[in-house]
Amino acid sequence: MAEFLDLFKTLGSTAIISGFAVWLIKRIIDSFFKNRSEDYRHELSLILEEHKSSLGLQYAKASKLHDKRLIVIAEFYRLIAKLDSDMAVMTQYVKWSSGDHEKEEKERIKAATNSYNDFLDYYSEHRIFFRIETCELIDSMQKLFKEGYSKYTMARRFNIQDFDIKLENSKKSFETISEKIPPILRLVEKEFRNEIGL
Repeated sequence: MAEFLDLFKTLGSTAIISGFAVWLIKRIIDSFFKNRSEDYRHELSLILEEHKSSLGLQYAKASKLHDKRLIVIAEFYRLIAKLDSDMAVMTQYVKWSSGDHEKEEKERIKAATNSYNDFLDYYSEHRIFFRIETCELIDSMQKLFKEGYSKYTMARRFNIQDFDIKLENSKKSFETISEKIPPILRLVEKEFRNEIGL
């Protein structure tokens, strides 16, 4: 039985030492993975914050750009509407006069000229804010405004006195402004609504 007790003591000591060794190894491994896990969590947290910050900057830039586009579109549409109105007034067949027809005609032409120049200057400076498809529509509208203006003012610019030529140019100008531009203007308005999110 003494041998049994010695065996029991030896096995017990070995079991205790083995158990302690297993426990110690488990604690070391747990500690290692816990530290690695915390480090990894911290690293992921930093990456997440970096991405949040980047997204925040991108959103701020996009928001500012959209706000700027809204301002550009609103101002440009105002210029288009003014030009369309001044050209329509200038090219009307029947015009009411308060007395000095020639002076009033010069004022109408001057108003249309100024509106066209304002339209063209603003468009040239802000063209980058519009989609390519919108620019193509505006370009075709601009050409029609120029065509209508040129036809209407040709007799005056070249001092043509022939009434039939004046009448024909006036008629062509009126048709261009009143018939060809409105459909394109409606398409431009649709594009603007799409661009501003309406």
